[in-house]
Amino acid sequence: MRPFLLIIDGSIGAGKSTAAKTIHVLFPRTVFLGVDHTKWFISHFKRDQRNNTIVNTVLLIMAKEFLRQKINIIVEQDFHDDLVQRYQQLGRRSGARVTTVLLTAERQVVLSRIHTRSQIPDPMNRPKLTKSFIIRHVAEQKEKQALHTQHIDTTALSPAQVVKQILQFMKKRRRG
Repeated sequence: MRPFLLIIDGSIGAGKSTAAKTIHVLFPRTVFLGVDHTKWFISHFKRDQRNNTIVNTVLLIMAKEFLRQKINIIVEQDFHDDLVQRYQQLGRRSGARVTTVLLTAERQVVLSRIHTRSQIPDPMNRPKLTKSFIIRHVAEQKEKQALHTQHIDTTALSPAQVVKQILQFMKKRRRG
């Protein structure tokens, strides 16, 4: 069976990592690639164009090799549109079944989720996100909705409901 490439896009606090982690354990021979996992490999990582480019380049190279080896991929982050398209092209060229999902949530829900998350001690002592940074990212998601295969507003959904919808989208891609 040909591998799949699941692209989960969305703002901070929309549920990308939670959904990706849940789906990851459901499928054998599946790798979960996430910017948040990779960027912190760089000591003293700072959110800037240079470091983001490095991390995204490394992830694309990893994705290409995993697909060549017929391993399923789940990749999640707050993508720029051109990066979504690069992953989609990579998946199609590799013969993978590609599903792209955009997760969004209302601003107050995202802020609440981020606040809850920030209460958990961070052993890596990573810098906290500012409220203005989070609000800007939530606003940018509204512009992306037309560019994605599927859209899920996670505001009133449990993580299990979000995963169920994503799996239904993937199942449609398998038949399509």
